[in-house]
Amino acid sequence: MAPPLAAERYALLVGIGTYSFFPGFSLEAPAQDVSAVRQALIATWHFPERNVRSLVDAEATKANIMQALDQLVSQVKAGDQVFIYYSGHGTSAMDQSNAWIGIPLNTGALIPSDIRKAPAEGMLKQLIIGATDLKPRLLSLDAKASVFIVIDSCYSGAAVKSVAGGLFASRGVPLAAMSRSGNMSDEDYDAAYNSVRIPAVDADSYPYQHVIFLSAATQSEKAREADTEALRIGEFQTIDGKPHGLLTDALLRAFRGEADENHDGTVTYDEVRRFALERVMNLGQTPQLLPANTPGVTAQPIFALPRTELPESGPPAPSRQGAAVTVSLSPAARALAPRLAAFPEIRIAQGEAADLAIVRSGDHYELYIGNGVRIQEYLDSEVPSLIERVRREPRIQRLRQWSFPKQAFHAALQVEPGNRDAYGLGEAVKFILSADRPSYLLLLNIDVSGEVTLVYKSRPGDPAPANQPVAVSTCIAPPTGSEYMKLFAFTAPPEGWDSLPVTGFPANGPPFDRLTRLLQGSPDTSAQASWLTYSTDRRRADSKPCRQ
Repeated sequence: MAPPLAAERYALLVGIGTYSFFPGFSLEAPAQDVSAVRQALIATWHFPERNVRSLVDAEATKANIMQALDQLVSQVKAGDQVFIYYSGHGTSAMDQSNAWIGIPLNTGALIPSDIRKAPAEGMLKQLIIGATDLKPRLLSLDAKASVFIVIDSCYSGAAVKSVAGGLFASRGVPLAAMSRSGNMSDEDYDAAYNSVRIPAVDADSYPYQHVIFLSAATQSEKAREADTEALRIGEFQTIDGKPHGLLTDALLRAFRGEADENHDGTVTYDEVRRFALERVMNLGQTPQLLPANTPGVTAQPIFALPRTELPESGPPAPSRQGAAVTVSLSPAARALAPRLAAFPEIRIAQGEAADLAIVRSGDHYELYIGNGVRIQEYLDSEVPSLIERVRREPRIQRLRQWSFPKQAFHAALQVEPGNRDAYGLGEAVKFILSADRPSYLLLLNIDVSGEVTLVYKSRPGDPAPANQPVAVSTCIAPPTGSEYMKLFAFTAPPEGWDSLPVTGFPANGPPFDRLTRLLQGSPDTSAQASWLTYSTDRRRADSKPCRQ
C-alpha cells in the first residue's frame, strides 16, 4: 500500500571510518557508504534532501548521534517512513576481546567517533548500547512511523565492524564462533557456547510493531568491507568501484532493483535480505532480518513504494557461480597444499579472503567456512575425508547458489526455532516451506561431509497450495558442524522428478549429475530457489531431546 499523501520520508545516515583517538582502527568504506546510500535515497526512493541527515567521522560523536535520533522522534508523524543506517565499528558481548567492559547479553553497541580509553565503566558509558540508548528511541518511533534500520557492522545480529583487541584491553580468549580451537579451555568453550545459544532477539519478544532491522552478520560474526586493495586485485567488485561494506554494496544493488527476484516491480524487505545473503554468505557474513518468520510484515515493499515507481534495474551483479574455490591454510596445514592444488577448481589462498580455511590444531585439522564457523574436525587418519570434502565444495557452492534468473514467484524457507546461531544434538528443528503459487517443493540438505540428502519432495499430482506452509520436522544428529538447506519450487514436476535418489549421495558422481540435469531442464520462468545455513553443536540441547 502506498503511504499517505502527507507522509514524509526521513533518513539518518551514520558512517565512522576514522577515530580521533585511535587512528589505527580506521575503515575506508563508511564515508563512501554514506555518500552512496544518500544519493540512492534521494535520486531513487524520493527522500527529500532536506530530510536526509548524514553524520560522518568526526561529526558522528555519541552526543550528535543521540541528538539526531531524538530529533527524528520529535519530527516524525503517523504514516511517515524512517530509514536509519550505520556503517562502522561495533561490538557486543560476543566480542570476547571486549567482554570485560560488561556489555549486556542480547544487545550490541555502536562505537562513536569520539570514544577514548577508559576503565570498564567509563568505556561502557561512551558506547551507544542497543538496549539502553537505541531501544527507547526506536519504541517512540515505532509508535507512529515505519522504520527500516540497516547496521553494517560486526556482531550486528545482536543489534549492532569489530574492533580488534587493543582498542579495549583484551581479556579472555577471542571467540571463534562455535569453534573449538586448540587454545580454548573447556570452561572457555562452555562460556562461549552458552552465550551463542542465547538468541539475539526471540521472535516472540521482538518489541516493535513497525521496525524492520537488517544486520550485516549474526551476533557472533564479523562484517567485512571491500577496501581499495581488495578492489585493486579483483577480490571483489563493488557497484561503483569504490570501497564499500559488503552488506552496503548488496543494499545499493537491491535499491536499484536487482533484488526484485520475482520481477513484479517491487523490492520487499525479504527480497533485500535474500539478495544480500546470496551476495555475501560465501564471503563470511550471514545477514539477519528481524522480525523473523513474519512474512506479513517483511514481504511488504521497502519504504512502501508503489510498484510503478520502482526504478529500472541496473546491470546484474557479478556472479561467483563457477569460480574456483579458495582455501586458506594455516602454517601447520601447508603440507596439504599439493594435494588440494591438484584439483582444477581448488585454489590455495595467498592472503586474501577464502571460501574455506583449514587449521592445524593439536592432533587434528579443523575445516571452517569463510565466516569462521567450523564445518568439522578431522584426525590425521581422516585426512582423505578432509581432502574429499574440500574437493566437493565447488559443486556444493554451485548447488547452493543455483538460481532462476527469470523466476516469476517466491519460495520461502525458514527454520524454527529461529534467531539461533547453533542447534544442539538431539534438538527438534522444523523447516517451514512455502511458495506463493501452487508448487512442487524439493528440499535438499547438504551436510558437513558434502553429502546431499533429499529431505522433502512433493508427491506427483499433489503440489503444495499457494501460501500454505509445509512443515518438515527433523532432529539434530551427528556429525555436527555447518549445514545447508536448499529449497526449490516448480509449478510442474520437472523431468526426472520421480527418479531423484532418496538416500544421501556425494556432491559429485551420477546421482548429483541427475539432480543437476533436472534443475537445468526446469523452466527458469516458473521456479524459485531459496536456501539457508545453520550450525549444529556437539552439546545437547537444554530442552528435552527429540527422538532420534
